[in-house]
Amino acid sequence: MSWFSSSLQEVERPVVPKDTKYVPLVQQEYCSAPACISMVMLRRGISLVPQELLGHAMGLTLPFDKEITSRFYNGHVGPASTIGYGVRVHEPEFHPNAAFQKLNIPLHFQFVPVSALKSEELLSFLDELTAGPAEDAKDILFCFSQRMLSPASLLLPGGDRGVQAHVCLLDRVEPPVPGVGWRVRLVDPAVGVPKWRICDGRQLLLSMQAIGDDLMGGIWLIHKRVRRREHGSGSTPIAAAPPPQATPP
Repeated sequence: MSWFSSSLQEVERPVVPKDTKYVPLVQQEYCSAPACISMVMLRRGISLVPQELLGHAMGLTLPFDKEITSRFYNGHVGPASTIGYGVRVHEPEFHPNAAFQKLNIPLHFQFVPVSALKSEELLSFLDELTAGPAEDAKDILFCFSQRMLSPASLLLPGGDRGVQAHVCLLDRVEPPVPGVGWRVRLVDPAVGVPKWRICDGRQLLLSMQAIGDDLMGGIWLIHKRVRRREHGSGSTPIAAAPPPQATPP
């Protein structure tokens, strides 16, 4: 028996979280949202499309930088939006549901504005969303300020280019720890970071507030597409709270 195999038997630690719902994918630059949606598609057995194609349908905009654009087949370049470069899902033309329809992806998107999220209610809301069989559960994404949640992100590729909004998947709500606030485990598609990361729930909420409703800061829910008459609105309030008056995404 080799030293390597012997060491593996002695440690017996899981290489990846045993209860993870996702196979992590690494994003192309400025493509955290397309990468997360690709992980959702992979979990649900839906044929993948290139991140560049999905990103283009969601308004992906790249900086005027040959080093960046050379890594894309034919990426669109232009000025940064309010939240930096990347997708522009806050514009109706590039709304995720418009992209899903355009690319014939059988998914439906719902937006929970951050203004509808209260710290004392958010944990129970997430517990409710994640209850039940995994195959029936909605996939939950967070759109937040990467700079606010992870100041070290400024050192990552693109960190000095005005990149602010970032998207991660909720993998699970962590069990409570005495003396520690509630936490979540995220699956992060960013380059050069751990794929599973534990984040403080209250800090995550603050980082979503930094993006705001109008720019799609908050929770993104994705589930199987249903018939149009069952779609309802494009945003979902928490529990019985009335929907906030936010600019439609």
